[in-house]
Amino acid sequence: MDSAVPIRRVDLFATPYCVQAAVRQPETELFNGEIKTFMDHVTEDLIVRVNRYVATAHAKTYEFKAPRDWWQAVKERFAPAWFLKRYPIAYRRETVDLNVEYPDLRIPDQRHRFSVVVRDGLYA
Repeated sequence: MDSAVPIRRVDLFATPYCVQAAVRQPETELFNGEIKTFMDHVTEDLIVRVNRYVATAHAKTYEFKAPRDWWQAVKERFAPAWFLKRYPIAYRRETVDLNVEYPDLRIPDQRHRFSVVVRDGLYA
């Protein structure tokens, strides 16, 4: 019986997030600590900015093609072969990156790139 636990190395990168909101003057005493604040002198609002990094791993990249516009989609669906031979369909190519985020994982020293060792099927 094999009791070895399969493990592998997963490279993670930190994804920056920023939240910004306007807070009216009487509510400014609610914000202290490491939150960045500054005054907007035009609207007389206090701007509060919270920055956070989230551990993120690249999971997969999807690529697909689609007709460039509605006319190309109509040609693709209804045009006869002789018409398509003379007027080929123009496509656009799209790429979508799928990332997995680990918001509860602490990032050591706010580095932008680090590695962890995980048990297969547990995290990624």
